[in-house]
Amino acid sequence: MLMQISEESIYKQPDSTLMYSEQLLALGKKTGDEKAIAAAYLVFGRHYSRSQEFEQSLLYLDKAANLFTKLNLPDELLKIQRTRADNEMRQGNFGKAMEILQSNIDESKKLKNLTEEALSTAAIGNIFTLNQQHEEAERQFLRALSIIRKTSSEREESLILFNLASCYFNWMKDEEGKKYLDTFFVIQQGLNDAALIASAKVNMANYYIFKERFDMAIKEYDDALVYFEKINAVPKIAFTLKRRADLYMMIGEYKKAIEDVSRCIALLEQKSEMDIHISDYYHIMYQANKKLGNHRKALEAFETAYDYKSKAISLETNRSLLELKEKYETEKKEEQIKLLEEQNKTKDALLKARAYFAIALAFLVIFSIAGAVLIRRQQRLKLQKKASELEHQVLRAQMNPHFIFNALNSIQRVYVEGDTNKANDFMADFAQLMRKVLTHNESTKIPVQEEIDTLRLYMDLEKLRSKDRFDYSIFIDEAISPLDTQIPPLIIQPFVENAIWHGLLPLTDRKGSITISLKANRGNTILVSIADNGVGFDDSENNKKHVSKGIGITEQRIGGKVTVKSEKGKGTVITFILKTVS
Repeated sequence: MLMQISEESIYKQPDSTLMYSEQLLALGKKTGDEKAIAAAYLVFGRHYSRSQEFEQSLLYLDKAANLFTKLNLPDELLKIQRTRADNEMRQGNFGKAMEILQSNIDESKKLKNLTEEALSTAAIGNIFTLNQQHEEAERQFLRALSIIRKTSSEREESLILFNLASCYFNWMKDEEGKKYLDTFFVIQQGLNDAALIASAKVNMANYYIFKERFDMAIKEYDDALVYFEKINAVPKIAFTLKRRADLYMMIGEYKKAIEDVSRCIALLEQKSEMDIHISDYYHIMYQANKKLGNHRKALEAFETAYDYKSKAISLETNRSLLELKEKYETEKKEEQIKLLEEQNKTKDALLKARAYFAIALAFLVIFSIAGAVLIRRQQRLKLQKKASELEHQVLRAQMNPHFIFNALNSIQRVYVEGDTNKANDFMADFAQLMRKVLTHNESTKIPVQEEIDTLRLYMDLEKLRSKDRFDYSIFIDEAISPLDTQIPPLIIQPFVENAIWHGLLPLTDRKGSITISLKANRGNTILVSIADNGVGFDDSENNKKHVSKGIGITEQRIGGKVTVKSEKGKGTVITFILKTVS
């Protein structure tokens, strides 16, 4: 019974999967039941696959495979192989995943295991969906559906229906998608897999939003919350409340949006590690109160969001923002400064080599106050202007200001050494980099090519500063269109900076190298990897400081997890997934 509960918890109570699996593992070891132990290892492997901790997943899958092989249980080995394929697919290795799944289908046919044959076929359908090959994906899903309906595996049938519906939604065939999702709900009435039903309800709400049937979307969110509350999935409750609050903001129901985010805050304040996410809800509360004309409450909400956000940014940036706030309060009569004029002034001044130190200082001041003065429109709207100024600065503070001085110092050194041509070239690169930073600060999305060009300029200047102590290379998947695919600006640079400063420059026995890789991933996402061969670090808190500095704010910007893997003496690899807009 515990074995069945452990397996079903993935669908019914995913947050309890580890607890049930640990109980199953302990019971199996106590009683010497190797099948129970292997089953627990398999569930561990599936759990870590879903959380994208692939090394942990493979570790447990290998343990499970050894025991199932010893016990001569080939049907269980099929489940392991399907999870291995899922790992490969989540990492963007579609060819390898397809190879494993096809082998699984062949073996399933030999063993006459229709359930595994259907699930492996559906997994191939998912790969085709991710690669926008919708007709082939549809063919695979319908084939999987016909196979699974020869069995009594209702849960697996509902999963295939869910994936087929997702394929149609992705294909812009909304009515077909809704039809299969409705069938999914009919089957789930008997199974009552709360986590699956709640997720499907959220997807159905997205469908109704696309159709501009906002009343139906709100009903689906309401139903999803009921199911999430049954399993006490606090993070998912908060996530759904936020989605509903976003919808309320869209349709002008600002009071209801405030009610939802207030509940989010009450839930998340119980978890100290959720500070960054709490700031999102305060920001919605700020926007809603601003729309309602409650300027005092709007300012209070925004200042609270700012306080939470400031915990995740660097000490230097935090100090700059606090100083900027004080400066704003003491300069109420200052005339509006136009950001574009200041950028042009900085651009022209940077071309004068003899005065570049003084100009650099002026540029730093301008860069610090530019975000604040953008939204300063009328003196009578003091509270709104102040909140907007702080909001702009929190979102735009991205480039370490110390880099500006270090780069200029390096350029000065080249001038002093007499290599004027080289110094002029790097001065031009520096000016170009600063122009790109300022331009990108006005955008929430930029083409991949722009991000890569900015990274090259930055790393070339760091190479100059470090006297060519490292090399770098950048790889972009052919499936990514650099000019059409857009990502958040300056999202990779903070990790590159950490890799250079804390990984490569301390090296004494070899030349450093850094590799940046962008691979097409499932859906409209890109898997980003920043790998260096630097000094690395162990798992102690002190050694992780240099990589943890920007993780919080980056996870907030991308809405996902940043994974850090490091080995002392060998280097560090940082990976994360970006959503794109084509």
